[in-house]
Amino acid sequence: MKLFNMFLLTFAILCTNSVADNNNTYSYIDNIHKIVSENILDTSRYIDGTISSWVGDDSLNKEENTQSSMLNKEVNTVDSFYKNERFMDDTDNSFIRIRASSKIQSIGDEESKLNIKARLSLHKTKKHIKLFIEEEDVNENEESSKINVGLSYLTPKYYNIDSKYSVGISGFYPYISARYKTTYENYGWLIEPVQLFKYIIKDQRFEEKTNIYFDTKLDKLRLFRVKLSRGTKSDDDGMDYGVALIYYYLTGKKASLNVSQSFSGNTKYEYEDNNDQTISYHGINTYSTNLSWRHSVWKKWFFYEIKPGVDFSRVNNYKANYKVVLLTDFYFGYY
Repeated sequence: MKLFNMFLLTFAILCTNSVADNNNTYSYIDNIHKIVSENILDTSRYIDGTISSWVGDDSLNKEENTQSSMLNKEVNTVDSFYKNERFMDDTDNSFIRIRASSKIQSIGDEESKLNIKARLSLHKTKKHIKLFIEEEDVNENEESSKINVGLSYLTPKYYNIDSKYSVGISGFYPYISARYKTTYENYGWLIEPVQLFKYIIKDQRFEEKTNIYFDTKLDKLRLFRVKLSRGTKSDDDGMDYGVALIYYYLTGKKASLNVSQSFSGNTKYEYEDNNDQTISYHGINTYSTNLSWRHSVWKKWFFYEIKPGVDFSRVNNYKANYKVVLLTDFYFGYY
């Protein structure tokens, strides 16, 4: 039985028990979630207090910009609801997010993944420290998973630039990384360039990536986003690049719909044709159209997402690859 099928079966059993026990103010599932979340926050506060007693509490002197525009708040609301990569990198809260997903597609095998991310944020120390644990896109057929464990810290903001530096271990190999971002508004658009660098010590591999977000509010419930991305790796030829156009419609506090159109390519892209011959190509190699419905119908900290879509990839000679992604999120911590 596939990982995601087992997950859905477990969830159905939990829902059945919860409904049967609906006369209680809190079901035992709520109690478990509450206990785990409180332990996460208590652990974060304990470590924070211990370290701050060693180095001194500099939280009052930390340079922070507490002002935030309405557009910025709306963008943060969308990212917080989707618990996406942008939210994970920016949030100051301690949390654990467990994400299970399964993709069914007309071309290729079914894919199941499990992803775990955890942060412990320490606010009292002289440098805003975060302890993190991440499990990256684990395929259930892989023999071993890739887990990142490390520590990151934020330096004071200079020239409106936020800087975050990290040291950690990816698998069994140490790495260092840096992330820089700035945010400003212009003509009704919130613009946020983000630059990331990563150096893996084992094989002296260097990676860098740039994302630029353009967000604008269409009305009270609708948001439009343009995302530009590019990146290189020292062990890969060429440069990856992509464009995504995303329309968000927030139907309420518990549900959201989005439609996206993305294009991705490479300046030196290699693939194998039907005769197993390696061919070099430059230009856009994948077109993707997706519809997503995300809902927290059962609990505030539980989300499910249904994402039908279609891809046209050069690897498949631009034949339509129809797909459906089923995704669930459990979120523990401050909510």
